[in-house]
Amino acid sequence: SQAAAFIATSLGAPGPEVNGLVTWLGIDEPLPPSVLPDNGPAPTTLPGGVWGVETEPTDVDRLFRTFYAGDTNFVEWYYPSSGLGVTAGAGGLDTTALSADPPLGRGRRDIANLTEAQNIDVPVIAFGGSNGLTPIPAAFLAFAETLAPCAAPSCDGSTPRVVDASNPNPAFPTYGGVAGGYEVHMSVGYSHVDVLTARDQPGNNVVAPLVDFLVRNLQ
Repeated sequence: SQAAAFIATSLGAPGPEVNGLVTWLGIDEPLPPSVLPDNGPAPTTLPGGVWGVETEPTDVDRLFRTFYAGDTNFVEWYYPSSGLGVTAGAGGLDTTALSADPPLGRGRRDIANLTEAQNIDVPVIAFGGSNGLTPIPAAFLAFAETLAPCAAPSCDGSTPRVVDASNPNPAFPTYGGVAGGYEVHMSVGYSHVDVLTARDQPGNNVVAPLVDFLVRNLQ
């Protein structure tokens, strides 16, 4: 995960060597304390950082099956194409010619701006893990501040996307929630990809909020 944080997943830990082969300890087996460190309390100032007791919520057997079985191809597109691999991959979507300074490109450094965000007036939900790339709710603040007010029936029409960017503290701003159409849910101890792959168990703050969000906004 240190080499590529965007693919970090909490799958257990290496186990004892048996007949010259390293075994694997799944998340239902006793794990060494070294893989479950306590990163301390939630930050209250920016830029923030990882916090909370790390956990191992992703079943390695279940995750591996998604590479070849089931009704989802999420791992098929996520791992090969994540992050910069999309824009810099072979024959892919390299935007250098659009954004870089001459002689490499057109000098349009504004090309990556969120020019359409001001037209988004639907509810938005976001998920982060305290041991991932978005460990604090403030990681989602810049996007929230670019959005149009929520105009969906599930919103109240008056609550803003961001109620107070500084309270209770800058790392944990107060968002509009359901009324304002902007929710941020953190799962303590989760790595980056655990938000997508973790088992539905205590500590998983993704499945229940997402189901509520979908039901609330069904048209």
